[in-house]
Amino acid sequence: MNRKRTAARIPIVVLGEKDHGKSTLLGRLLYETGAFPNDRLSEIRKAAKKSTRRFEWAHLLDSFRYERENEMTLDTVPAIVGINGAVYEFIDVPGHRSLIKNMLSGATRARYAIALVDAAEGIKPQTIRHLNIARFLGVSHLIAVINKCDRIGYSREKFTRAEKLTAAALRKCAFPNAAVLPLVAITGDNLIRRSHHLAWFRGPTLFQAIEKNFHPAVSRREPRRGLLFAVQDVYADGMVVGRVTRGRVRCGAALSIVPDTRAYRVRAVFSGSRNVNTAGAGDLAGLTLVPPPRKIIRGDMLSDGTIALYSRIATRCIFIKKPSTRAITFESGFQESAAHVKLLEKRFILGTPLMAAIRLRKKCALNGEFVLKERGAIIALGKI
Repeated sequence: MNRKRTAARIPIVVLGEKDHGKSTLLGRLLYETGAFPNDRLSEIRKAAKKSTRRFEWAHLLDSFRYERENEMTLDTVPAIVGINGAVYEFIDVPGHRSLIKNMLSGATRARYAIALVDAAEGIKPQTIRHLNIARFLGVSHLIAVINKCDRIGYSREKFTRAEKLTAAALRKCAFPNAAVLPLVAITGDNLIRRSHHLAWFRGPTLFQAIEKNFHPAVSRREPRRGLLFAVQDVYADGMVVGRVTRGRVRCGAALSIVPDTRAYRVRAVFSGSRNVNTAGAGDLAGLTLVPPPRKIIRGDMLSDGTIALYSRIATRCIFIKKPSTRAITFESGFQESAAHVKLLEKRFILGTPLMAAIRLRKKCALNGEFVLKERGAIIALGKI
């Protein structure tokens, strides 16, 4: 029996300064690709007219998010668009903390990004910091869009000037081969179809560039690595829930708890209410263990081998705020510890990787990314 395969979703982070057109772009994209029903579009237009507000394409994105939030629990709800057999998830991240939180939480493991730049204002420092953070977290391919070309009178000369400045900034952020193209998101010029306003531009439309450069992730066989499962909570019925941060957990696997050495065997693996038997890196899962857990708490780690615990770390971090003398919290997975941070660089630059020495009050198992918080707010992220 032939089964129709569901196209793999391709997550794309949308970066840019406030008011540079991210929501307008995504709203127009939902409309152009038919992802938003015409009857709902009419309703939104009528509602805007009654409230004396000017209709904006961003209203479609707001309505789309409202509907999606009834189905999904995400910090940022993606705009999902299907075209030519591919499915794309466009994720608008309005600030540094949103970008970091969503990428580290697994809301997106995006390797691709689109950066919007206002044609009249040029690329801003916050956008450059966003680009550095995205690169640090694994985004490898990027398309830069010079939006609002109507503000510069669709001028080829002014676009070329903005293109050169943007390309220079992208090279400094380790995106030397990024495509840079013009756009007017509010009218859809050069979004999916070419425009007579931008007839001088011989390059691709935005969607042509996306189709050419952004592809589904290819599964590669990775070297065997031990399992790490970060415990988020233990339910009343004994189910241990959390995220697989490394390796794969399977039914029948023998696991031990860190920092203790108590041994357990996995009876079942669940994703939501489904018994799935196995879960891999990045997956949220629920485990039923034998014997039933009694002292497992949030922040513990389950492993199928020996895990090293650390209290001192020297590594690169990107700071979005300079640390003060106040108490700082280190978080990795669901592990937490009070921390003391000492910068090892003479010059402090926001949004740029800097070496730092971190001393933890409580030993932690280290794997992948972590964040530093001050009074509950993220001030930096790091990689191990």
